Amino acid sequence: MRLLHTSDWHLGHTLNGRSRQKEFTKFLDWILNIVETEHVDVFLIAGDVFDVSSPSPTVQAMYYKFLRDVAKRCRKVVVVAGNHDSPLLLDAPKALLQSLRIHISGAAAPEDELLTIRNELGTPTMLLGAVPFLRDRDLRQSEAGESIETKEQKNVAGLKRYYQDLCDRAETLRKTCEAAIPLVVTGHLFVTGGQTSEGVRELHVGTLGQYGTDVFPANIDYLALGHLHAPQLVGGSAVRRYSGSPIPISFDEAAQQKIVLLVDFEGQTPLVREVPVPSFANLVRIRGGIDDIETQLKSLSPTEKETFVDVVYDGQEVIVDLQERIDRLAVEGVDILRIRDERNFEQVRLRTAAAEGLQDLEPLDVFRRLVSEQNERKKEIDAEREADLLAAFQEILTKIASETDADD
Repeated sequence: MRLLHTSDWHLGHTLNGRSRQKEFTKFLDWILNIVETEHVDVFLIAGDVFDVSSPSPTVQAMYYKFLRDVAKRCRKVVVVAGNHDSPLLLDAPKALLQSLRIHISGAAAPEDELLTIRNELGTPTMLLGAVPFLRDRDLRQSEAGESIETKEQKNVAGLKRYYQDLCDRAETLRKTCEAAIPLVVTGHLFVTGGQTSEGVRELHVGTLGQYGTDVFPANIDYLALGHLHAPQLVGGSAVRRYSGSPIPISFDEAAQQKIVLLVDFEGQTPLVREVPVPSFANLVRIRGGIDDIETQLKSLSPTEKETFVDVVYDGQEVIVDLQERIDRLAVEGVDILRIRDERNFEQVRLRTAAAEGLQDLEPLDVFRRLVSEQNERKKEIDAEREADLLAAFQEILTKIASETDADD
């Protein structure tokens, strides 16, 4: 059997308010070609299909069209929810999609998450534990007066128990099979030591911390994770991996070589191959003084791909008309999405009594500071509640951006 492991698509994502639909369309066409040419048997999305919990009708239509097309090219499609996804939205068409050999794991449902994958003869060839993003209520019972440390301890114990129960059932089922078949298990969570990026927003939405590699039982033959956007090994193991996001979700991901993972099995032994994802747009971060910025902007030339630029000014000269000066340097076909005066930002940060320029902050940064200041005064918002508030505000921003794009 051949598995294709992907995650963190974030369909509907906007970059500083700009739509990325062209990139997503090109990526979906590319991945369909990979599924077909590589003769993939099982296609997996390990969470964060969408960027927000209530994606626009256009984004949902793109997703369902893709599911229809990919289901024609492989034996099984498996989609699990991430922390950005609405379990209810993903699960709504679950019964209908099953007729197309598409399995959806939105909300946690242990009794429905262990799948037997069969070949064309009906012989079991793989067991797949389709575990979605697990929220607090899936892992523990809340009690009044619990400390943060107690909550975290209960979460870790609950997660270990959840995976152990699934793997025990898998092992029992595996013993009934005539041949040795692999156990593949999914997850959408943060494993201690993982490499993060700006694009991974609110790591603790619905959870209180990070998890060690010991939460996963040893009998998992291949662990397919989502949540972190940089492709990476888990605990140094070549068969426990984050596939990473296939499209850069932030400018600091632009230099990463994005990949998807093809996994072949010889019995229960996985053989992993990285497939580079081509770049579907140019994301460029320019940093320096005004002369450096001018030189770097002039070096950019229009291409067939969209070019998005993030400018960070860190020169010593105070430039009151920085926005206007850089706008005049813009090259046709190159879209400057953000201009940040890091020198002023740092000075303002150090001078807390001074008024901060809103042009130096993203709306989410402003909201985060307001929440933090409110909490410092009244201590009413714990870490979990704060994360939920920030995620909800981000969703509002995304909706506003998508409506603005539609008006344009």
